[in-house]
Amino acid sequence: MDAPAALCRACVDLMDITGASVSLGREDPDVRMLWWSSGPVAARLAEAQYTLGDGPCRTVLTDAAPAFAEDLANGSDAARWPVFAEQALELGVRAVFSLPLRDSAFAIGTLDLYRDIPGPLSDRDRSFAFSAAGAITTALLAIDAQDLGRDSGNGTGAAGDVAAEHGRGRGWSGRNRIMRQFTRPLE
Repeated sequence: MDAPAALCRACVDLMDITGASVSLGREDPDVRMLWWSSGPVAARLAEAQYTLGDGPCRTVLTDAAPAFAEDLANGSDAARWPVFAEQALELGVRAVFSLPLRDSAFAIGTLDLYRDIPGPLSDRDRSFAFSAAGAITTALLAIDAQDLGRDSGNGTGAAGDVAAEHGRGRGWSGRNRIMRQFTRPLE
């Protein structure tokens, strides 16, 4: 369970960002969990998106595609997420970059990066962010695969068998198991 958190910390340490968080969830607003945050502002930013039903993270979970808000004080980003933008600005956040943690075609969560100055990510930071999101997803699913192997001794596990019976496959099982076992509800 240390690998995903270490990858998140690396984002904060190596990129031109102020903070980060990882949330797991689906489109359903009742099924979202804050898994890791770099600090209280990142946690409050994630919570605001869930509570308000507005923001890049919500868009990512719906579209399974990245959503970047390069300037929450002006222009199209402020207009696209007006309620969230207001809350973010109150927290001192000017830009948010939300990337999907994707298992096949489904977003199982988001990597949310923020900073206190507006502007796009550099090409280097953008590339690093996408690589980090992929690595975090892989690490989270590897944790789940280890757990599934312990369930039945054959590497599939009872939850995987039930999911396969319903045509959902291992990815569906993995998302639900990760959310149940490795997350905590937002407070």
